[in-house]
Amino acid sequence: MTQRFESLLNQQPEMRNLLDKVKQMNSLQRHFNSVTTPRFVAACRVMGLHYSVLTVAVNNSSIAAKLRQMEPELVVSLKNRGCEVSGIRFKVQVENPTYEEKSTPRKISSNARTAFDELEKTLPDSPLKRAVAKLVSSKY
Repeated sequence: MTQRFESLLNQQPEMRNLLDKVKQMNSLQRHFNSVTTPRFVAACRVMGLHYSVLTVAVNNSSIAAKLRQMEPELVVSLKNRGCEVSGIRFKVQVENPTYEEKSTPRKISSNARTAFDELEKTLPDSPLKRAVAKLVSSKY
């Protein structure tokens, strides 16, 4: 399917340029991933190459600082792999993690339900009594 999509993009001149750019970015990302330490790979995304300066987005500033220290070595390693890179610019771009709420409803045991029911009978009319009544009548 990827090959069919690629051939479709190659048929249109304006899309061919986009496809070439995507291939270049993927190649640069692979080269960068291979020259940096594995613990930094997940935190870095190649953004582009402009005037021989590679721009890399980094998830946090501490990793960016460490990569800035490693820049001369990384540039040499990238040059050895055939990349025309004279410098690397690291931009901190914090990603907002998406958190999925994983809430599982808790079940109230029959003993607890009985105890709440007795508590409800002893309480005067109040918001607390209504909350306990709602809890007792719930399906949980």
